[in-house]
Amino acid sequence: MKRLFFFLTLTFALVACNKNRDTPIEDEVQVQDTPANFDYTATSEVKTVVYKKGFSPKGHIYKDFHRRFTIDFSGSSIQLTPEERSGDSFSSIIDHWSHSNEYAGLLNIGKVSSITDITSHTVKVGDGGRYSSVSGYGSGFWYRTYYHVSIEPGEGVQIVVRDENGEDHYIRVFYASYQLDEEDSISQAVYKYQLY
Repeated sequence: MKRLFFFLTLTFALVACNKNRDTPIEDEVQVQDTPANFDYTATSEVKTVVYKKGFSPKGHIYKDFHRRFTIDFSGSSIQLTPEERSGDSFSSIIDHWSHSNEYAGLLNIGKVSSITDITSHTVKVGDGGRYSSVSGYGSGFWYRTYYHVSIEPGEGVQIVVRDENGEDHYIRVFYASYQLDEEDSISQAVYKYQLY
């Protein structure tokens, strides 16, 4: 009977350890999935988004009448896409050869303990990996310019976006925690961000 009890206890302990592969960077409250109707707009309040394998949180973190900026979180990177109003709708900023229409920037500042450790405004408009992609078929082609930065757990990123009046707004992002699946791929990543 003692052997059976010992065997069951050991089995339960191994199963419990294997299921909890969460590696938090800071103390976390129970994290909920990002709801479909989540308002991504950056404010002075800290917001939390959860990347899950197969679901990449994406939304407008800043917008005014003439410009909007869409952020896309993955398990190991952040992408920011600036758009300008063209007539009735928004479209990607196309002037990617001369870099004269720079409206955003991203900067990975390295390891930090929490989101509140990101205090400076060292990121400048134009910082970060700026890329352009061309898509289309037949006679119709369209361009998309975006900024991209890699990020690891425990690192912070500064984002700057320039509004329609030429004023810069700063957003800080912290990669708070992650979980791995059985193949050691990132199955979940928790990000916190805030206008500061």
